[in-house]
Amino acid sequence: MPNQQFIWPNVRGLNGANVDFSRTQAPASGTADLVYLTNLTEGWYAVTNQDMRVSFGMAWTLESFPYLWYWHDANGTAGYPWYGRGYVLALEPWSSYPSMGLAESVARNTHITLQPGERRYARLTATMATDLLRVGRVTLEGIMTPKESL
Repeated sequence: MPNQQFIWPNVRGLNGANVDFSRTQAPASGTADLVYLTNLTEGWYAVTNQDMRVSFGMAWTLESFPYLWYWHDANGTAGYPWYGRGYVLALEPWSSYPSMGLAESVARNTHITLQPGERRYARLTATMATDLLRVGRVTLEGIMTPKESL
C-alpha cells in the first residue's frame, strides 16, 4: 500500500494482508516495491539464502548514510526495462530520501548540507559468510555474527 509508515518488517499490502519485508517475495507475486527505511539505529544489513546457508552483509557509517533504500521487484514492473521479468533486490545506503530529487529531499529536510570547505568521510564494508541461518549483526570490520534464533 503506497505512502504508509510501518514498523519493520511488517507492511500492509494492497490487498490488506500483512507482508513481511524481511523475506523476499516469490517471483510469481508480481510485486514491485520501493521502501525508505528511516530511524536506523545501526548502519548494516544482511541477506541470507537459508537453503544454501550463504549470507552477504554490508555495514556503513550511519552519519553519512542515515537511510536505507529497499527496492524489490518480483516480476512486478510491466514496462521498461523489466517487462514483467525482473526478479531483483537492491538495498542501498543513502544520505537522503525520497528518490524524487534534491528539491523533494530539501522539502522533507532529509538532505545533508556541506558547508564551504567541509569534508565528509564514510566507510562501507561488504562481507560474506557461510553456515549462518540468520545474521544478528555486521560490523564495519567485516565481522558477521549469527542471530541466536529464527
